Amino acid sequence: MCFISKNKFIIQFALTAILFIVCTPATTNAQLKKPNVVLIVADDLGYSDLASYGNKLIQTPNIDALGKDGIRFTEAYVTAPICGPSREALLTGRYQQRFGVEFMPYDHIDPEVMSNLRSNYTSLKKTIPGLENLKPDVFVNRKNFKDGIPENEITLGELLKQNGYATALVGKWNIGNGDGYHPGQSGFDYSYYFEGALTRYVDDPVDTSRYINQHLPWSFSEPVAWAPRYGSTEIREGDSVVKDTGAWSYI
Repeated sequence: MCFISKNKFIIQFALTAILFIVCTPATTNAQLKKPNVVLIVADDLGYSDLASYGNKLIQTPNIDALGKDGIRFTEAYVTAPICGPSREALLTGRYQQRFGVEFMPYDHIDPEVMSNLRSNYTSLKKTIPGLENLKPDVFVNRKNFKDGIPENEITLGELLKQNGYATALVGKWNIGNGDGYHPGQSGFDYSYYFEGALTRYVDDPVDTSRYINQHLPWSFSEPVAWAPRYGSTEIREGDSVVKDTGAWSYI
């Protein structure tokens, strides 16, 4: 049988208690503290557009720093070569074909602009390279179609909310239009966005000291991008249409 003196027992107990106090909270805090999650989707960003991926003409130090201080991937693949479907796959973690949205959502643009596109479509095909192959559905009655992430799909925003996160979306949405397809109905507490494939955040007159006011007359997206705000091109905060203040535009 082993006997320990009272003083020695007290010292051992005290040292053990101190060790427990020092170690345990750090472990617990590490387990409880959740990291902030910021997901940046750069639309139509090519592999060699960034300096960190070999671009010699354009310097991109801030974006490059994300890879320098973190991880830079050299191989990556998306589920679709176009905006909407690839975004829907990114948000759900599933191939977009599994829930029937492998095509671009239909944008709701100014009726006058749409009428002009229809009436001039034949002549536009002769002047805009690639339009013959693109075959945009300018003659489709979009009211007959529902598109976007189905209600039963689980999104990244919903998963984060279930785990105690406050969620927000700022920028391009392009995964559904109208009721049932707003960011707030896909797990985002706050949203400042436009619904469609493209739009300008900045209304005329454009402050050219802060923004590049560039027209692309050869592009089929030109008339849509510069059309009056309507439907998919309107700026929204939550469910409400708002006028852009520039607060989020200049990032």
